[in-house]
Amino acid sequence: GLLALMLFLVPCFMINAEEGTEPDTGEGEEVIEVATINGLQGYPSIEAAFAAATNGDRVTIIVPVTLEADLTIPEGITLATTSNTLTISADRTLTVNGILSSSSMGRIINSGTIVIENGGVFNADSEINMQSGSALSLKGTSVVNIGGNFNLAINTKIISDAVDGPVVNIRTTGAILGNANALDTANRVIFNNYGGRMGDEFVNKVNEGYYNAYYLYHAESNKYYKTFDELTGPIEVELIAPYNFNGDVEIPEFVVVKTTENNGIKINGTLEVNGTIDMSSGDTILIAYNLYGNGYVILNKATELAQGYLTNVVIYKDVATTLTFDAVTGYTPAINDI
Repeated sequence: GLLALMLFLVPCFMINAEEGTEPDTGEGEEVIEVATINGLQGYPSIEAAFAAATNGDRVTIIVPVTLEADLTIPEGITLATTSNTLTISADRTLTVNGILSSSSMGRIINSGTIVIENGGVFNADSEINMQSGSALSLKGTSVVNIGGNFNLAINTKIISDAVDGPVVNIRTTGAILGNANALDTANRVIFNNYGGRMGDEFVNKVNEGYYNAYYLYHAESNKYYKTFDELTGPIEVELIAPYNFNGDVEIPEFVVVKTTENNGIKINGTLEVNGTIDMSSGDTILIAYNLYGNGYVILNKATELAQGYLTNVVIYKDVATTLTFDAVTGYTPAINDI
């Protein structure tokens, strides 16, 4: 009876195994999670996460990822690096119809092509390395926001087939570094510089009328301004980039402008101060050929104040300050301790 029972069970087991229903031993192969949706459910690939994501979801890579095949970020979806590296291999394309976000300790290494199109957005708030031979292609109303170092190696290209529309915003913490010849001069890409760093050689490649440098920031309204002439007051603004100007400049009496560290005012002309320049927040330099008006200059933290002719301006200072005046005028400014 026992032998008959064994002969019956063995064929049954063999049939179940062939059908893929062999018993679970509890030792299944571990699935490596590559990305999460909104920091919750994990997925074995970015593509799998995209397939499960819905409008407004954030897909974050949780391990370093190298794209060996073309990939498209769908509209309404964000792909984020956060603390890992996303590498785009040579001859591969990452197309952004949604949002590509690189922030915190994450970074992107591009040896292929990144295409921003159809209203796509690239938030580059960490290190971006454009390797030699790589390209950034901007189409339609695409937007690139640079808040970290955007490094352009030799032979990199920023290209666009749009007549107007693509916008690159360089934030205060952002910088475009490296290859000054990356930009094709036939492009119509608008560059807005909000106190970031762009080399003069790169800026010179931007088409005339397509570069906007913003020097002044009003925190209360979160607005940026190019010149003092645009201001209506009373208003207090922050100088977010070195204010270099050839010609005459007037600071109206209703304006208080606060300089920030290393961001001073350099005027090759006449600076008329009827408002207030507060230079107490950093080591800044105020240089003007002719400085006059009925306003105030507040100096602090070893600020250097240098100018040619000086008239009528009252100076308030705290710590040691270098003051250089033109002796010909015979004018000695009122210098008061803060």
